[in-house]
Amino acid sequence: MKSLLLNSSGDLELDQFKSLEMVEGPAEIKQQIRLTLLTNRGEWFLNLNFGTPWLDLFRREISEEEFKQETVTMLNDIVGVDQVEKFDISLDTQTRKAKVTLVILIESGEEIILEEVV
Repeated sequence: MKSLLLNSSGDLELDQFKSLEMVEGPAEIKQQIRLTLLTNRGEWFLNLNFGTPWLDLFRREISEEEFKQETVTMLNDIVGVDQVEKFDISLDTQTRKAKVTLVILIESGEEIILEEVV
């Protein structure tokens, strides 16, 4: 499968000829994981169930454990993900930011290590 390549700010990436760049394989899976984590649930108008329930967590509508379970289930549903091996979250309620560290095993046998501040 192939997807449009997004740069670190979430914008479409263009090559030297101003054509859209594509991504596939482990890089595509990593991009999908990152996109899922950085999107608040309900934010994308085409699929209100897409994304991570960050607001629920920061409003304390769900516990951290419920949040982890729901997020791991969501990440396991991404095509190409075999299992989430490690999921650590460090919340800062003052700044309303979270540091997420993930180790994910993909179907090819490779590990994806991702650290994001959301």
